[in-house]
Amino acid sequence: DPENELTKHNLSVIESTLRDNLPTPAKANSNPETAPVNEFLEQADFFQQAGNTKAALAELERALEEEPNNPRLIEALGSGLFQQEQFEEARRHFRHLIELQPRNAMAYTRLAMTSYVTDRYDEFESALGLAMEIDPESPEMLHFMGKENLDQDRYYDAGRIFGKLGELEPENIQNLLALAMCLYQGGQTEAAQDTYERALQLDPENQIAQSNLVAISEDVPFAETKTENQEDESTSQPLNPLLQEAQAALEQDEPQRAIALLENVLTQHPSETALLTALGNLYFSEGQLKEALEYFRRNSDLQPKEVAIQLQTATTALLAEDYETFENYMARAFELEPENPHGLKLLATANFKAEQYKEAADLYRQAIPGLPEDIEIVLALGVCFHNLDDKDTAESCFKRALEIDPYNSVAAENLKALANTTAQSETATHPNGRISADILNDILSQGQNKETDDLTNLPAVALVGNLDHAQELLGQGLHIESWQETLKAIEQRPFHPEAYLHLAETALKTGDTQQATKCLETLQVLTPSWEIPQQALKAINQQSPAQSSGIDWPALPENATGLRLSVCLIAKDEEKFLGNALQSIKDIDHQVVVVDTGSTDRTVA
Repeated sequence: DPENELTKHNLSVIESTLRDNLPTPAKANSNPETAPVNEFLEQADFFQQAGNTKAALAELERALEEEPNNPRLIEALGSGLFQQEQFEEARRHFRHLIELQPRNAMAYTRLAMTSYVTDRYDEFESALGLAMEIDPESPEMLHFMGKENLDQDRYYDAGRIFGKLGELEPENIQNLLALAMCLYQGGQTEAAQDTYERALQLDPENQIAQSNLVAISEDVPFAETKTENQEDESTSQPLNPLLQEAQAALEQDEPQRAIALLENVLTQHPSETALLTALGNLYFSEGQLKEALEYFRRNSDLQPKEVAIQLQTATTALLAEDYETFENYMARAFELEPENPHGLKLLATANFKAEQYKEAADLYRQAIPGLPEDIEIVLALGVCFHNLDDKDTAESCFKRALEIDPYNSVAAENLKALANTTAQSETATHPNGRISADILNDILSQGQNKETDDLTNLPAVALVGNLDHAQELLGQGLHIESWQETLKAIEQRPFHPEAYLHLAETALKTGDTQQATKCLETLQVLTPSWEIPQQALKAINQQSPAQSSGIDWPALPENATGLRLSVCLIAKDEEKFLGNALQSIKDIDHQVVVVDTGSTDRTVA
């Protein structure tokens, strides 16, 4: 085909590559795998393993922004998009990969796959032909070709391909099963029987090999067996249309309808593990943990040798507080794989929730060799050591978390909390029921405006409502003065959650849990999704009866939790119009933020 667009494009890339003498040995290593790329890939893999494909793809896209020509990232993102049936985007990435690596047979194979599903048959044939020319024994290419031939009942061609794959991948049981089917359909019954027996040597419990061997021994053609199965199922609705209808319900944000449809299908296919998994995941996402647990339990019982499935059931049982079931399925998982790092992590988390920090720390440390970049484990270890009064090790854990993720706010704030604990050790827990230093540090760790390394580098708007002076006054023991300074900050910045935290901190410094509770309750209304005030209130309520310091605190702002309007304007060279704009909102706004983007007139003045 002299006009084939893909071939022309690839030839031009190859010629350009050869003309520039690439790749040379020196340049082949000019862009080595860097630690950040590996971290992105590992994080994406974590999300993928957790079933959060969107987050995995987002992680890969973020990585690709950092290194847009990294072949490993492009391959991973293209493959992820293909699995999500975003074929056009996947195709674009595979073409880019071919530009970077014109002799990569896998890249041409992936492009052929996307071309096939998007009905670009000329491109499909061209890409597949190039893949075969570059690497005639590429397993991925052969798998794809074998499957396509098998789907179209071309058993001779498919048999040749799966026979070759059997040589390349002698331990792959799927290749043997496919080859046996091709041999049987080609009339080579004895060879098919031998192949199924080889499959059973690899997997003695394989049901496909067992049932087909029985069919051969009883001289029952596979086609007739298939017909009988289809007749058995003729009284029930076809599986795929119902699954598609459930998928459509999910896309229309109707999870309960999807659940109802899947449960209807399950009555006809009660042992279909994919249905059990889907229903468990749906109930789990809806927060119906007991229902999710029931389906996961059934799935586990059908697949007793799958460690990941046992752990999924154990995880759900833990969240549902069904501890007997949790222990049962954890025991099953550890019986299958005693050192499974995900199982160790889950068991550690159970101990962590029970505040058994020593046991949790021991288990987390056992899990870390298998999950060295798992930031959740590292952070949890830090908290465990903090509660075990091993501040140095806790600090090391939080620093390690920042090495894994330099932008992790939890690790950064916990390091600040540890520093405050050291500086304010006199606030240790008292047996008289006063709030403990740990609770105070939970509050301190969330104060985002209490320490700024260099205020001169911040724009003026960032300093509005700054709490540095209030913190200095509190450090000097001037509680009322610090309180008043914080109220001034709230006047300047009406929506100021950090200021209410500081007020609560000030009250707690005097032992006034009544006043601290008022501040935190106001803050909880302002920020209903923020966990810190909820946790602090819970901790205070667990102490002895509320106490008052007897201090006459200045009143909190009136209508602090009422509706407020903040207005933000982005301006550049708006000197003539800015005044009128601000005048037009003066009766309705509670806060105005003007962001200048480089004016040359008197806009800023």
